[in-house]
Amino acid sequence: MQIREVMTVPAATVTAEASIGAALCAMREEQMTAIPVVDCQGDLIGIVTETQTVQNRTCDTPAQVGKDSVESTVGEIMSRRIVAVRPGDDVEVAIDLMRSAIVEHLPVLENHHVIGTVGCSDLVGLLADHEACPEHGPGEVSAGTLFEASR
Repeated sequence: MQIREVMTVPAATVTAEASIGAALCAMREEQMTAIPVVDCQGDLIGIVTETQTVQNRTCDTPAQVGKDSVESTVGEIMSRRIVAVRPGDDVEVAIDLMRSAIVEHLPVLENHHVIGTVGCSDLVGLLADHEACPEHGPGEVSAGTLFEASR
């Protein structure tokens, strides 16, 4: 199966000039843990993650909460190290990249433009649908089973 069959379109993106708060709002609305950063032509120039936004926080007092998110820009904290896929790539490529790069979302690029994104949540459903899902075997925990791990 190819990326184009599972990717989310259109892609949510932000510019480097956007506030960190705007990026956080976009990530929350799109239920993403990272969002691609594009230039004025729509070319991918970076990516910003939830982790980067949290690590940027310098609030010492309750009065400062949110101030950093408004005043700092995405361009100040974004990563320029980008891992991406193409729409014609096999989903296995995305899974391998996510595993090796330890990321949860990948931009989908066509001619350097972000045309979509693919995330772990897109792939979990796919894997569940396409993997062998026999009845629960011995030792498996099924929905509704409560257990306590031994210490």
